[in-house]
Amino acid sequence: MAARVTQISLEELHLATAAKARVTQIALEVLILPGADNCAASWTLPTPAAFPSVATIRPAYFDELQGDWGEFGQSFGDLFPSFATLQADKVRIFILRYEGLSAADAATLDAHYTSTRGGLSFQFTQPRTSEVLAGVRYAEAPTADHIKTWAQSRNIRLVLFP
Repeated sequence: MAARVTQISLEELHLATAAKARVTQIALEVLILPGADNCAASWTLPTPAAFPSVATIRPAYFDELQGDWGEFGQSFGDLFPSFATLQADKVRIFILRYEGLSAADAATLDAHYTSTRGGLSFQFTQPRTSEVLAGVRYAEAPTADHIKTWAQSRNIRLVLFP
């Protein structure tokens, strides 16, 4: 059976106050299989499960980085800078490092990333304050320092946009 991958790109221009602008780019890839199920059938967006609890898989290191406003701007010839932001609140960034994971625990973390397809949002419970945050995403794919099957590691960076 032959398959076809279709890719669509979309660029949006968000205008802010004081004539500032930000371009957001979104890419979408669709796999079309001939003779597949009826396309008219209803479809719902997948909903990933909440991030694995730190009570079940404990990170060796956790930190919430200083919030970032996502500012952009420039300094002019008279050395007067002009900066602006589109956010109403700071971008929150979380760092989790796991060491000595069993193969099963590493597979659980990897399966969660896969379930988000690298971009879907999920719930995350902040380990220090027990604050439940919705709309958290992976900033990047989790990385591993080494691949020993008996003691794996994962470095995870999560981001919450306002």
